[in-house]
Amino acid sequence: MGLESMAQRNLYRGPSSSKEFNQRNQSLIVDMENIFQLLNQNEESIEENMDIVLRENFFLQNHISLLRNEVNRLNELVENKEERENETGTASNIFIQNFYTTNQLKNGVAAKASLIDRMHGLVTPLPTDVSSKLNYTTDGGTVFVPNDLEIFVKEAKNTVYDEAGNLVYYDLNNAQTKAIVDKDKNTFWVRDISFDQTDSVTEVFGELHIKLPVKGMNNLYANALTIHPYPEGSMRIRDIQYKGYGDQWSRLENYPTEMQKGIEVPRIFENTRKSFFQFSRTEMTELRIFYSQPYWFENSGKSTFSYGFQGIDLEYRIYTEKSCEFVSVIDLTEKKAVFQSIAYPEAIASESSEHDLVNLVEHHLYYDESMETEFDFETAILSPISKIYVKTVLKKEGDAVPVLKEVRIPYVFIKEKE
Repeated sequence: MGLESMAQRNLYRGPSSSKEFNQRNQSLIVDMENIFQLLNQNEESIEENMDIVLRENFFLQNHISLLRNEVNRLNELVENKEERENETGTASNIFIQNFYTTNQLKNGVAAKASLIDRMHGLVTPLPTDVSSKLNYTTDGGTVFVPNDLEIFVKEAKNTVYDEAGNLVYYDLNNAQTKAIVDKDKNTFWVRDISFDQTDSVTEVFGELHIKLPVKGMNNLYANALTIHPYPEGSMRIRDIQYKGYGDQWSRLENYPTEMQKGIEVPRIFENTRKSFFQFSRTEMTELRIFYSQPYWFENSGKSTFSYGFQGIDLEYRIYTEKSCEFVSVIDLTEKKAVFQSIAYPEAIASESSEHDLVNLVEHHLYYDESMETEFDFETAILSPISKIYVKTVLKKEGDAVPVLKEVRIPYVFIKEKE
């Protein structure tokens, strides 16, 4: 912010001028008003950001507690397993390659590189072109949200139902909802609602309805959806539906379902983190996301529910037709152990992507970093090998794109004699 008073020359010596003194004083008054306004804006921004950090911290602490309990349980299993293994001399284990970190992971080189998406913990073939259906990005990186994009929000609570037993939704003010689609990691759409604890509200439900800005689109195709809820790790995603031109609402392809009392129903994603959904090329004009918040804060006899979204994007991704690859490295050197055999790896698809990975994923085994000589899985390893390399190859087939969250590699090993 430029100061108006700094644009005027300093009054030093020479004849005095009441006009210049008055102008300077007026400029100082304007500058002080602007600074005061800026300070107020900064104070509001700091308070909003502090609220965001505190909410995120609360749910992160809950998640850490759950992870600690799981680690303790797994440690007990490992200790019991080691006791049995010491008696036989050989041991088995499963190496699990995830994609939130790149430890023990090497990407393919140059044209064979895969997309390792650490934000969502996934790996896919490399996209050669990505276009958003909710916003436009200039060559300079500026993001514009079209004026004709519309976002509507509805809300319900678990204590109010209609005669048919359905939740009763009511419309919310859609102010600030454009923050959901502006690709700015520093902006959020957040909804806080409080109830008296005597109201017995234990879950708040929501529906986010997006009407795409179809007028400026070259086509209506989409095949990827990202959802970043807020606070992360707290909300439930209950269903995702879409509509094309003149179509009825349909469930998003690859959204997981389950059978309940003989009826297929959408599966609920608990404690939802940043999520990525991959599906076949589909024409879309509208999108609906159903969600809920089962957690609340208690304060002064009130239950306050906080929920929202940091970002949502609907995209059309064109993936390379070439095979992509990455390498998982398993090293037993520090354990002073050698491999006896390597079972064929199991590729685990993301819950919200293509699950039939036949013809989409293959694995190759090597005993040295040069990876010139390939060996067979499921065969005895006669040499003292303590480090192996498993190359995983990804390739799309039509609209079917492999999206992996894990690769599991079972192996048998024996500790070297001291």
